[in-house]
Amino acid sequence: MSTHIFNEIEISAGDVTLNVAVGPAAGPPLVLLHGVSRRWQDWDLLLPALSARWQVYALDFRGHGQSGRAPGVYRVVDYVRDAVAVIDSLSAGSIVVFGHSLGAMVALAAGAERPDRVQALVLEDPPFETLGPSIRNTAYRNMFAAFGQLAGATRSVVELARELAEVDLSAPEHSQRVRLGDLRDESALRFLASCLRQLDPCTMTSLVEGTWLDGYDLQALLARVHCPTLLLQGQKLMGSMLGDASAAEVAGALKNCKLQKVSGVGHLIHSLKPSETLQLVEDFLQSVSPAK
Repeated sequence: MSTHIFNEIEISAGDVTLNVAVGPAAGPPLVLLHGVSRRWQDWDLLLPALSARWQVYALDFRGHGQSGRAPGVYRVVDYVRDAVAVIDSLSAGSIVVFGHSLGAMVALAAGAERPDRVQALVLEDPPFETLGPSIRNTAYRNMFAAFGQLAGATRSVVELARELAEVDLSAPEHSQRVRLGDLRDESALRFLASCLRQLDPCTMTSLVEGTWLDGYDLQALLARVHCPTLLLQGQKLMGSMLGDASAAEVAGALKNCKLQKVSGVGHLIHSLKPSETLQLVEDFLQSVSPAK
């Protein structure tokens, strides 16, 4: 099964129109939420397996991919409205929400906002406070600033990937230079480049300014989520954005959470270890979901 069998539809989120890819009606609904700067095709490696048992809904967040633009309205809480709009558009019944990075933070909030609809959550390496006000003291600020400068470019994917490889990710406290190309292979850089060509540059502003998390109350959200949750964490030394302390805090605060550390990978767990990710996710969903 490949992405050509997915139909793209439009769903209104009030202030913006969202592009949503919809798979075949093979089972209950599964909503996929991508990370910041990416688009729904980020899930390509998982779609064949997931689409065999679920009806997949994979959206482009506002400002990303083929969705509408909303300059100045790109905080995490704004993306939450996108996910809730998709959930509300679906017919009655339980829904599973699987998010990566930004999408994981949004998925958690969606579980809090729609506890009657969201049956289970999969949260893949959510960054939480890593991309909050303290981003000014990290290499991530340089990375997202570079993304903002390249977003919307009309240059070729190959040329943009070459520029992305040279983005400086050196930590402020270290003198040794680290390039994005040292951490991501050519295929990953080309996909990122293709996403940036369809990205509103304004999506990076709140990240760079440290206001991305304004209005996102993690503790309040954790207290309101009661559904089973799978929390996937990569390795910090390989680029995971979810530290051990934060992972333990989140897993401990949730009523029914399984924390699963995935070795040999950093932040891009499902992209670099698709088979292992699928096994973990499908085992979890099999245990919490009704039969087809």
